[in-house]
Amino acid sequence: MRAVNKPEYRIAAAVGALTAILCLVLSVLFLAVVGEGPIGELEPFTELTVDGVDPVTAATWTWFDAMGVEPTVEFTSDGTGVTIARGVFDVMDGDADRYAETSWVVPIALLTVAGAAADGAVRRFASDDRRRIDVHVGALITLGYTPVMLAALWLATVPVAPGATGTVEIGSTTLEASTIEGVTAGPSVPYAVLAAVVYPLVFGFVGGMLLIPQE
Repeated sequence: MRAVNKPEYRIAAAVGALTAILCLVLSVLFLAVVGEGPIGELEPFTELTVDGVDPVTAATWTWFDAMGVEPTVEFTSDGTGVTIARGVFDVMDGDADRYAETSWVVPIALLTVAGAAADGAVRRFASDDRRRIDVHVGALITLGYTPVMLAALWLATVPVAPGATGTVEIGSTTLEASTIEGVTAGPSVPYAVLAAVVYPLVFGFVGGMLLIPQE
């Protein structure tokens, strides 16, 4: 197979980045439709933080949860490590319950379509032989998708109780605010990084394979 040239990298990366942004936008719209009240103050987010979160953080937590990575809080209490996880879909009430069991399908579908779109765009704009595109072009959406998602992950890792005093409640646990000073909430970083790489790599590849010309 011929090497993938630079225009193909740029096209696939652009498709990946746009897909990541679309995923976060769709997450915000989903929360706006199913939630009651400000997005960042819905139950999933006040379960793990004292003051709730901003819409970007809420969208990021929601999307990573759809990829199988729940937002968590990890801290040490009385010398014992404590991890509290709250799946965004699991703790939502009302209409969101209907989507919890099928939320995992959405990232797979969107990234598969993105891989196919990248492959199609490369055939259209960056190839003089549309029947000889490498099968891994779809997987190159990772070059754009992953950086955007990692930036969102960084922004969405937020303090649990900034400036809080006295006692606070995280999940169903009541704690002294001093116990969780400096503790952050967000998707588990190792698993989130893995998901941000593996999902576009695998499903982008699958999407690219869908457009292989038939002899």
